Amino acid sequence: MWHRVAFLTYNKVLWKLTNVIKPAGLQEGDKVVLISPSGASSKEKIDAVALALKELGLVVEIYEQNYENIGYLAGTDESKLEALHKAFVNRDVKGIFCVRGGYGCARLLDSLDYDLIRSNPKVLVGMSDITALQSAILQKAGLITYHGPMALHFMNEERKFALDNLRKILFNGERKIDLGGEVLRLGEAEGQLIGGNLAMLQSMLATEYEYNYNNAILFFEEVGEYRYSIDRMLQHLRMAGRLKNLKAIIVGQNAYCENDIFGYSFEEILKNVTKDLDIPIVIGSKFGHKDHHLTLPVGESIKLTLTEAEQSIIF
Repeated sequence: MWHRVAFLTYNKVLWKLTNVIKPAGLQEGDKVVLISPSGASSKEKIDAVALALKELGLVVEIYEQNYENIGYLAGTDESKLEALHKAFVNRDVKGIFCVRGGYGCARLLDSLDYDLIRSNPKVLVGMSDITALQSAILQKAGLITYHGPMALHFMNEERKFALDNLRKILFNGERKIDLGGEVLRLGEAEGQLIGGNLAMLQSMLATEYEYNYNNAILFFEEVGEYRYSIDRMLQHLRMAGRLKNLKAIIVGQNAYCENDIFGYSFEEILKNVTKDLDIPIVIGSKFGHKDHHLTLPVGESIKLTLTEAEQSIIF
C-alpha cells in the first residue's frame, strides 16, 4: 500500500514528493522471525518474545544469530546484516521482531540493502537502539516501521498491554491510538510521525539516515540518563534546527538516574527548548523502557489531538 507524502527539505525552499510504503498487516498463522540487530540477549529474553508472539497466533522462527555473542554485541555485523536481509527477502516471512536494543544498529546502516528492503516491505517492530534502523529504513527505503514492544515488555505483567496493542494495530487494523499522559500544551496537529529513543535521534543528526523533522510530529523517550544529559540532547536538537518546524511533540515514559541534582525538572527542560514554539505537547505517554509500550507507526501521516479529555493519534 502506497501513500504520497510531501515534505520540505532543510533549506525550506524545495518541496520533494516521496513514496512511503506501508507493509501489510499480520494475521494468525503468519510466519515471523526474531532478530537481534543490537546487543546480545539472554535465552530467557529470546524465549519471552517468542512465547508472546505465539500467543498472537504467529509462527515464530528464531534465527541462530540471536544466540551469537561477541562481548556486548549480538554477533558480527556481517551476521546481523545476513539475518536482516534473509528476513526481508523471504516472502514467507510477514514480520520481523527485534528482541532488544542496547547498541549496534549504527554499525549496519552503511551496508544495508535498502533496495531489497523497499522491494520486500514487511512489518518490523522494535525500539530503543532500533530507532537508528527505523530512521535509516524510512529515509532510504521509505518503509513504515513500528516502534513497539520488545523483550522487556513481554517478561512481566505489562505483557498483556503490549500484546493487546500489537493485536489492535498489526492484526485488527485499528487506526486510533490512545496515548495517555499529561498535556502540557493543548491543540491538534497533523504530520508525519517520527521518533524513538532520544539518544539515538541525537546520534543520527547530520547523517544521511536521520529523519526529516520538517512538518513532522516527533515522539521520544529516554532511559538511564541524568536530566542534564536529556537537556543537552534536546538543546542539540534545538540548535541544529530540528525542533523549529515540528508540528507537535509526544514524550513517552522517561526513566531517570537516581540522585539527580540537576536543578530543572524534565517539564522545565522541555518548556525551555520549546519556548519559541506554539505546538501541542504531551508527556508521559504509554511507551518507553518502563512498563507499557504502545505500537506506534513510524513514518505514518497522523492527526494528533490533545485535550484535557483526550490524548490520541489517528492515522
